[in-house]
Amino acid sequence: MADISNKRVKALPYDENKKPLAGLVLPLVDGSGNITGWTPVAAVDQGDGTYALKVNADLTVESANIDIGDIHLLDLSNNKINPATKEAIEALEAILDGQLKIASSDDQVTGNKFINVDDEGRVRVTAEGGVVVDTVIPLGANETFTSSAVPSLPVSHIIIMVMSEQPSATKGLSIDVSTDGITWQSLEAFTVPANNLKVYTAGPAGTYFRIRYTNGPTPQSTFTLQVTSKPFFQKPSTHVIQDVISDEDDAELVKAVITGQTETGTFINAKVSQDGFLRVVSPPPQPPPGTTEVKVVLQSNVAGPVDTFIPITNGKVMTTQLVSSGAQASVSGCKVELFEDPNGDLSVLNLVTALYVDGSSRDTAISDEFTGNGVRRLVLRRTNLSGGSIEIFAAFRGFET
Repeated sequence: MADISNKRVKALPYDENKKPLAGLVLPLVDGSGNITGWTPVAAVDQGDGTYALKVNADLTVESANIDIGDIHLLDLSNNKINPATKEAIEALEAILDGQLKIASSDDQVTGNKFINVDDEGRVRVTAEGGVVVDTVIPLGANETFTSSAVPSLPVSHIIIMVMSEQPSATKGLSIDVSTDGITWQSLEAFTVPANNLKVYTAGPAGTYFRIRYTNGPTPQSTFTLQVTSKPFFQKPSTHVIQDVISDEDDAELVKAVITGQTETGTFINAKVSQDGFLRVVSPPPQPPPGTTEVKVVLQSNVAGPVDTFIPITNGKVMTTQLVSSGAQASVSGCKVELFEDPNGDLSVLNLVTALYVDGSSRDTAISDEFTGNGVRRLVLRRTNLSGGSIEIFAAFRGFET
């Protein structure tokens, strides 16, 4: 075979009007193995969805030097080829069936590197990931496995798969990062349970990362630790809804604001108290149409139990909806109670609800029905549990039908 390792030829100029004639150039070799010229090979559109190869032997090219991006041919025994231009990709698309080998940074072709062009002329790029850490050697008591340093720059994120019949040490699985491969810091750490295949994901920071795993106090019989790098983001590890959630499960931190739409169409943010409690306030209950609202509001200084009577109309049904209470701060607090008084003389009191307050306000929703018989009534009682006299608020809402 002729030695053509140093022979190069420029790509044919791209011309939209001559697009079917721009294509691959092959060397002409005489009987002694010497290159005598070059011949273009083109795929000519037959108009029926097929192409025919056409060879023109009249072209002779003397130039042997080219710029980066020009097409040239080299001896395949040297496994080299120059990167192709966009125009050349379009011209060679039909001939090469959408695949063209390209050179890597050292001008070496490896068998898995291609330019892939679809029917629209768009170049498809396939990035590669791989296994970067892989060990199945069991660890002794409190023994630590430390992987070699892995470059972080080509990695979008990593997926760690680990399992053993023995638990790890506390925070025994550590993802370490480094800027120089010498000084390391732990980016994330987990405690791995026994007999449970766990999967963790992370986005490495710094120039290098490594994986450290420290076993617990009992020697392992089996151990699997494998780390794969991914060039693109993929869905993090998942859990079945019914699975028990552990503090050591892999998780993503999400910080968000809860926003709700009001009846007028505007949006406002939900708020929390200084103690971290979400503030949820129900709208005041409204009496249904065709009913009579019953509303009692009380606010005064109370020294001892003070009763307020809420009558129930004879033959009507009283439906309770809401009891509210509030009081200034005191030593022992205050109490607001709602009773049913079936005999109308306080001889028998049936408790409906009670609220204890101290420097705060509270509401409780209730839904009880009481039919008036001429004597039955409700009793709203305010009690100061601290002695002395303090201001207590109480309110009742309901309706009669």
